[in-house]
Amino acid sequence: LEPTYGVKLAEKGPAKVLWLKESFQALMSLPKARLAILVAVIGHPIEADKAVDVTAALNERLRRFGGIQLSFSPRDNLEMDLNIMDPCPGRKKVLRIRYCLEGTLAEVNLAIKPRLPLRLCEAFHIACMSGAERGEVQTSTRSGTTRLTVVRAVYGHVNDPERRFSVTEKVQGLVDQRSPAQCLVMRRGQNLSEIFGEPCTGVVKTFSVMFKVASCKGEVVAAEANGRLVEPLRVESAVVVPSVFVSIATLSPKTLVGRTFGAQADGKAKLINYHVFDGAKSRGKKTSIRSIDSETWVITAEVRGMVTSQGGNRLSIDKGENIFFTVLSGVPEAAVWQSRFRGKELVLELEYRSNGKLGHARLETDADHLLLHGLDLSARPTDPALEIISAVYGHPTDHAMQADVRPAVEAILARTGWRTLEIGTGEDLEAMFGDPCYPHHTNKVLQVRYLQRERHGTVHSEVDLAGKLDQTLVVGWPRDSDLEESMDR
Repeated sequence: LEPTYGVKLAEKGPAKVLWLKESFQALMSLPKARLAILVAVIGHPIEADKAVDVTAALNERLRRFGGIQLSFSPRDNLEMDLNIMDPCPGRKKVLRIRYCLEGTLAEVNLAIKPRLPLRLCEAFHIACMSGAERGEVQTSTRSGTTRLTVVRAVYGHVNDPERRFSVTEKVQGLVDQRSPAQCLVMRRGQNLSEIFGEPCTGVVKTFSVMFKVASCKGEVVAAEANGRLVEPLRVESAVVVPSVFVSIATLSPKTLVGRTFGAQADGKAKLINYHVFDGAKSRGKKTSIRSIDSETWVITAEVRGMVTSQGGNRLSIDKGENIFFTVLSGVPEAAVWQSRFRGKELVLELEYRSNGKLGHARLETDADHLLLHGLDLSARPTDPALEIISAVYGHPTDHAMQADVRPAVEAILARTGWRTLEIGTGEDLEAMFGDPCYPHHTNKVLQVRYLQRERHGTVHSEVDLAGKLDQTLVVGWPRDSDLEESMDR
């Protein structure tokens, strides 16, 4: 059973009984119940053996409220109300609730006071609404609302499901630890086996995270003086790097007559001897992109570098360019391979994942190594990530001296692909929006209300034999220092 949002029935992990288990009864009741608690846990944000499952207790509390609301106050004794003991005395604790409200999956993470008895730091209330408000969540704690939810995270063998760990809740814990930043940053070279355990020794592994960014509304008000903003205005959607992941890239001659291949499987080279004719067919078989021989150059790292330089969500290769001067520019071994391939037509084959979906591409060159076809692979959302609800510029209180500048603000947002709205302190606002207060000279304000749309996606990276990440993964709203450090690496 694989529900709509990838909610799993149980977690598996290395030598541990993990603590977040989705209830089958709750999943089956989603079409009927307006509000259903999928999973709830109290304890350490990451360490599974220092937390307890309270899903049944919260569902019982929900039933007592008629199945339409759930609330806690800072005065409620959680140990008595939920019939539990402190799972990790003296350690940081949270109450995590993953629920489905009117068919929409959401999650809250609530801080717990460090002193006994266990009590929430802030009041919490969630309820079904009626009429026009149906489906909205009412909660008195903003810090608990989760904008970034890890739907599924897997670490382990590329092809063998039995040699993978489901690490969803541990990754969600890493997100929660950065609250209120609401981001996941896994840096290149980070040892994942130390965090999640070792699912398969001596094998190249993969790490993939399926995520959901919740929809939310916001407002920003920026003050103006002398036609310039006093402070820069910036509204940005969630950063996702890389949303394009290149699994493997190879460059080889188009003519494959008489060559011997060694097909890689499970980290070991298994030699398969057969002759291959033009068209890559022999004895009813086709050669794989993962087939390796002395005439095949594996350029995966170089192509991944191109993806990184293009923002992590795009791979663009122009038709007519010399492949050694574009894709392989600055590579030390390029001159040797260019000499070996002199006068031969080449084939660049790619296996990639775009927002988690597997894809293949094949680009051919002529004898001068000029590309006969181009490639423009983009994983950017097709719909605008940000939507401007309203934008007003003018007098702070007098509506008669205010102007609707939504079209102009949308034009600024469109230049970034509807992902980031940024207006610096050096921008001339009168040139952009005019002066709605003329002939009066008064300081004005720019008020923008926006909607950040819900987004689903997957980030993916390989892990080397030592358990270290091959490239940096970023999802959410990291600090500038996190982004700069990640991109430098």
